[in-house]
Amino acid sequence: MIQLIRKRFIFATVTFKPLTMKHLNSITSLFFLLALFFLTSCDDDEDTRVPSIRLMTAQEFTRCVDGKGWRHVESHEIKSNGNMDKADWWSGMIGAAPVQYSFGGGEMSTYMYIDSYPINGYVSGKYTFDEGTNRLMSDGKEVFTVVSADDNFLRLIKQQGTTGDGERIYLYSVYRAMTADELSSTMKNYPYNLNTLDQAYPVMPEQERITAADFAGHAVGQAWHCAEVHETFLAYRYNSAPYTPGKSQPAVPDYEFTADSLYSITPSADGGEATRRATAYTYRANGFYVETASGDIIKIVRLTADEMVAVQPLRNTVGVDDVTVYCVYRR
Repeated sequence: MIQLIRKRFIFATVTFKPLTMKHLNSITSLFFLLALFFLTSCDDDEDTRVPSIRLMTAQEFTRCVDGKGWRHVESHEIKSNGNMDKADWWSGMIGAAPVQYSFGGGEMSTYMYIDSYPINGYVSGKYTFDEGTNRLMSDGKEVFTVVSADDNFLRLIKQQGTTGDGERIYLYSVYRAMTADELSSTMKNYPYNLNTLDQAYPVMPEQERITAADFAGHAVGQAWHCAEVHETFLAYRYNSAPYTPGKSQPAVPDYEFTADSLYSITPSADGGEATRRATAYTYRANGFYVETASGDIIKIVRLTADEMVAVQPLRNTVGVDDVTVYCVYRR
């Protein structure tokens, strides 16, 4: 669950589930209340009323949305009396943004920003449209209820999150059809498939407590060969594809530790003899890292008698950005 800067509210990615009538918590009560509000809210401004739901067939919905992207225009919170706040829900929001949608071939994609990573990504899956309720379902969960849809606009109601008191928050949102260029740009700007994120970018092991005695007992006096190396991703993930340095990128060294020196053995890019370099170092047990005399940092994530997992920057001397890698060393 993500804590955002907005008074009283806690947000989460949620699905539309059967609720109580008090909280608009079933589609039946939702229809009833919307109809009631149209009959009883004559004192409110026209632009604050929630439009009535126009039932449509699955074929009609597909004809309107298929092959298109849908860009968010505005969202308004549905108040307890069934009307909407005039202010846009997302205006001034920090730490969150509205999602975008696209439909095609019986699948829908939802493009979203996740502040806790942070990352721009998407999820895709098959969807179904319930003709009796206008509910859109995907992966067995309700995504939103369609208020109306045509070739240019998609209007919907979705559960956005909960208040600090656990009450559910519903938004009425308007989307417009994207141009082909806008859809292409959206797909480019949300490149990461969240369905397969854990496979493509696994989470690193949790940091273990490695004391000075642990380091002296396991690391010192040993030679360590880099058996596996990956480029890091975000703060705590790594690319599952192996890191292969290009001609202008630094190679990953092997290490030998003595009591007061660290020997780096770096393979030659052209297959020649490896370079062996010695430097003084200090193991900082309070931060679980090795600091060399030149200021290089090797973060030790896990250490046993046979394996050392480390995260370290590879310094580049040819004007190319440094690379931070996740390495598995073995004796």
